[in-house]
Amino acid sequence: MQEKTASVSKNPLKQLENLLDLYLGQKAPSLPDNFKETIVNLAPWLIIIMIVLASPAIFAFLGIGALLAPFSFLGGVRYGATFNLYLLLLAVSLILEIVPSPVFLKEVPKPGI
Repeated sequence: MQEKTASVSKNPLKQLENLLDLYLGQKAPSLPDNFKETIVNLAPWLIIIMIVLASPAIFAFLGIGALLAPFSFLGGVRYGATFNLYLLLLAVSLILEIVPSPVFLKEVPKPGI
């Protein structure tokens, strides 16, 4: 009995990781290769399309946020700082989404060719 409990990790995150790896990594059927290739080829284009569609709303939110930033502190310093932090995080996430997009569109040579 002690051998079995000693082999089981006491860390709940490690237990969850092992459980998910068992069911999603080992027991789950894998996708067909042509479907994987389609996902790899279409995903960068879908990211670019979503950036283009979402950018007017994001820029409008950033503009309205810049106008309302001084007034956000009327609710208290905590609310004003949180509002400005969210605006900053939105801008950073937009940049992190745009920057690697051209890298994903490069043609990668296949191994063995």
